[in-house]
Amino acid sequence: RSTLVFDYDKTKPIITSLSPTFGSIGTKIEIKGNNFAGFEGDLNIWIEDSRGIKGILYGEPGSTSNLIKITLEYQICQNDNSYSGLPCGASLTLTPGVYKIYVMPWGKKSNEIIFTIK
Repeated sequence: RSTLVFDYDKTKPIITSLSPTFGSIGTKIEIKGNNFAGFEGDLNIWIEDSRGIKGILYGEPGSTSNLIKITLEYQICQNDNSYSGLPCGASLTLTPGVYKIYVMPWGKKSNEIIFTIK
């Protein structure tokens, strides 16, 4: 008799929806899913361009472990300096194109959702 073992991590972040899926700089986006909260309750999303360059956007007021609200900005930091107080260093400039959006609390990367900047 064999037993099936499922490698299902109930703490892994999962994005279930992104609304809208396209827009321009200034677009307000809602990301829904589970297990978004990170260190000290951080609610951040990562956006990655076609070259693999990543930038971080911080969840706005009203964000929860199941819903992150962000507004697309023209330039965003490539690293998370929210605790160090150091300046951004390197920036990612968001230009028209296709981007991957994901969350990564506690170093656990969620699935990726595609967003198109017009």
